[in-house]
Amino acid sequence: MRGLIIACLLCLFTLPILAQETDDETVIVTDFFGNEVTISDRSRIISIGGAVTEVIYELGYGDNLVAVDESSIYPQAATELPQVGYLRFLSAEPILSYNPTLIITTEDAGPPEALEQLRAVGIPVLVVPAEDTLQGAVDKIRPIAAALNRVEEGEQLIAQMQADIEQAQALTANLEERPRVLFVFAGSSVALGVLGQETGANEMLRLAGATNVIEDQTGYIPLTSEAIVAAAPDIIVTTSLSVERVGGYERFLQLPGIALTPAAENGRIIYEGLDDLYLLGFTPRLGDAILDLTYLLHESLPRPIPVVIRLNTSLNLFEDAIDASELEDILMDTTGLYTVFAPSDTALADFTGELDPVRYVIEGAYSIDELTPGTTLTALDGHTLTITQDLLDALVITDLEAANGIIHVVDMVLSE
Repeated sequence: MRGLIIACLLCLFTLPILAQETDDETVIVTDFFGNEVTISDRSRIISIGGAVTEVIYELGYGDNLVAVDESSIYPQAATELPQVGYLRFLSAEPILSYNPTLIITTEDAGPPEALEQLRAVGIPVLVVPAEDTLQGAVDKIRPIAAALNRVEEGEQLIAQMQADIEQAQALTANLEERPRVLFVFAGSSVALGVLGQETGANEMLRLAGATNVIEDQTGYIPLTSEAIVAAAPDIIVTTSLSVERVGGYERFLQLPGIALTPAAENGRIIYEGLDDLYLLGFTPRLGDAILDLTYLLHESLPRPIPVVIRLNTSLNLFEDAIDASELEDILMDTTGLYTVFAPSDTALADFTGELDPVRYVIEGAYSIDELTPGTTLTALDGHTLTITQDLLDALVITDLEAANGIIHVVDMVLSE
């Protein structure tokens, strides 16, 4: 019955938009403040807010963006667009200079006077929620999808995000112990703190099956040596940009109290590949972020090949190729064994062809000791892969273990 009710409510929400046949149809969307925003021209969009920008790209409107704000760091294409400043300190003049036909931002944007100036000249300004929860991410996607006449695609994004989070929670459902985690965040080299209850960080830890060691304080708390040592976290989580802002990993270890924690002593400081937006932005990638964090926090969980690839920061482009193929479902199945020759980001940086990841996957697990020049292996598509000395010399990581096989990272693109 509950599923039927949800389905009916979803139909009520989507039918008016699905009835539109073209993207230039006028729609009216109610924003975060209860304003009815009329939208008819989507040709020149300005996105203010990193999560908003991601949603727009995911819904196929990236090419319509004429400018973004400083927090829009993903996807890469967004970083190449003109910027209109930071979402909390906006000025109307730079925004107006790009002649936008639609502005989409979050409730955090301001000051209010700047938004009012934009509305006063007749530009539709859609403000969406920015709550750092799963529901907040859903409530952010839906009005943007409605504004862009992409309701069905928006619901697909939401369904995939929710499915990934359900998968993560299923992975940890039967674990007896929950790691005690400290989340450290550096907004700059001097603005250092830990994140307590009622924060996006706390929600991420909860969804990933961990316990925030800051149990009796809320929000952002300035970092002190005494508090860090007393918390005695098993694991410290931070963002890659936080580590960069303080001057690198070694400098991070020198922050007050960090080196004296069990986390530092056991090498359990997690940050690589986890930028601010990915880990704390509650974007359409929230499900991926929760899955990654779940595997990183719980070392006892078996990691199938796609998980190992995704957690290796040198294999981002190969990961994208797997995601775009039907290979991921095959490699997530832990009943078989496979060997993957994964080309590194360095190898693929200048590759202009169409990468077929199936050719890089061999049935059966072959360690480096079993690979000698002249050995022939058969890829999943039937293609013959001959082990050459050049290939062996290009291997930069060997015998990377997964629950269902072995990964060798190679600094070359195999013959397509």
